[in-house]
Amino acid sequence: MKKATILLSLVVLFTVSCVKSELETQQVPNVSSTPCKQGILRSSGLSDKVDLEFTNKGVQITHYNFEVSCDFTTVNVTHTFTNGVLNITQKGSPNQADCVCHTDVSYTIEGISQDEVNVIFINGVQVYCYNDKNDKPQVYVSNVTFTECINTALYLPPAIFTVDFTSLGMNITHYLLNVNCAFDTVLVTQTFENGILTITEQGYPNNANCVCKANVSYTIGGISEKDIDKIVINGEVAWTANQQSENLFVGKWLTSDNNSHHNDTIHFTADMRIEDYFIFAHTTMYPASSYYFTYSLTENIIKITSHQPENAEFSETFQYILNGNLLTIKGFSNPFSLTAEARSDVHFTKI
Repeated sequence: MKKATILLSLVVLFTVSCVKSELETQQVPNVSSTPCKQGILRSSGLSDKVDLEFTNKGVQITHYNFEVSCDFTTVNVTHTFTNGVLNITQKGSPNQADCVCHTDVSYTIEGISQDEVNVIFINGVQVYCYNDKNDKPQVYVSNVTFTECINTALYLPPAIFTVDFTSLGMNITHYLLNVNCAFDTVLVTQTFENGILTITEQGYPNNANCVCKANVSYTIGGISEKDIDKIVINGEVAWTANQQSENLFVGKWLTSDNNSHHNDTIHFTADMRIEDYFIFAHTTMYPASSYYFTYSLTENIIKITSHQPENAEFSETFQYILNGNLLTIKGFSNPFSLTAEARSDVHFTKI
């Protein structure tokens, strides 16, 4: 008999080498629920939790602090099960009141043994995954939070990504994620293979003809820092185990080479920003603080991104050679230029 307890955040959908499947939906009988714990106009922030236990009858599930409409009288539970994937849907009924509350829901899905189940979803959230190799739950995402659309003309983010490791996994924040203007949730999926944690973040729905930016934060559990070589978020390297190059980059560098229209000093900060170097004559209504530059490193390539108002971004990549206190960025003499001016390498010395 195996028992699992997993904390959830019901605004996230994620997968772990398991594939959802569709089959005939079946109603779950004998569902019990507690009366409303708290009736409020919006979510109280209570943490929901799922306990599940495999018994000789099937899988017994209790979902604590499940959010329902204040007028609910029952919780309808249906499920599909195929190819080892148990997909459960819970919904309070009726669902017409302009307020929500929380209830504890319990039920048993009979006729399913632990040996048959690879993964369990409840309302699109993975709550269980069996790993044949080590009998442990796989990596999971929880506690997803996000802001509304941000006015980038008035906001200067502290970094692109922050990754803080804890005893339970890691807390990640992605600043100024591009999302569709119609979004009301952020879906986060992840895969972990060969030491690389690959994360995809996407605002949903995405049916508007405009984009904006939002900050998103979440927790990755079931994994520790020693297991990871690299974290890639939406195709960008957010963290690497061997950050020697990143650490050597941080600081101020001086050049005497030709670098059209820019300063002679470039400052790479620890939060992956570039300061001091680029000079632009801002002739728009936006303040100078609305324009900023970030960088990321992948092997011997530096990617520099110019962030501008109205969610505009422009990126260029350059090959670099780093040798102690000497840095060469190839073809960097005229970055972000639309002219046909020939580009030459720029040599820097750390100061």
